Amino acid sequence: MSKNALAALIAAKTPTYKPNPHWRFEYNQIVNIKTNEKFDLSLVMDMLDDVVSFFKMNYDSFQSESQVLVLTDADYLKLESAGIPALPYNRNGYRIVVLPQVNTFSNTSISESYWQKAIIGNDITPVMRIHSHHILHAYQSSTDWSTLNSGTLEVVFGTIYGVPEIAYWLDTRGDNTKDIVYKTTDLGRTTNILPSGKPNPHRIILD
Repeated sequence: MSKNALAALIAAKTPTYKPNPHWRFEYNQIVNIKTNEKFDLSLVMDMLDDVVSFFKMNYDSFQSESQVLVLTDADYLKLESAGIPALPYNRNGYRIVVLPQVNTFSNTSISESYWQKAIIGNDITPVMRIHSHHILHAYQSSTDWSTLNSGTLEVVFGTIYGVPEIAYWLDTRGDNTKDIVYKTTDLGRTTNILPSGKPNPHRIILD
């Protein structure tokens, strides 16, 4: 087989992805696989104080975004021996860990090599990743759309010094579910759909 034929064969092959064990996207809703119910924001509200305290500490210190991962107890044990720091939260079978990260005012990132080693290498699928938009609003930025590809539920906290705004979407590998973004500004009593941060190649920017 020629190199060109081999390249064409590889390009034509449909990639397969490990199913998310926590969430699926069904009828424009994020569904909890364990309960078969629509994603319940009370799970996030239960973690709110612990996570927001961490985000405030980072913003007060560095005026930056930051992020945490929510893991099951079983997945947390895979990282505990590596000395990964965790927030005090330890309820309902979930733990919150803080991976090594680089943070700026408008971005938070974990190195791809570290993610591959610590998360993919340990066969971990996070329950969710939560990151901070600190004093800014919660939404899916174009950077979020382009770079936050965790393969699970992505959550953004904004306006952390008032009533936190919360935006969220499900990143399903090989699909476009992250284009549907939900937001609440009243602690989950009402939820709206936001425009996604997907870059528009036809957008004209006027100076």
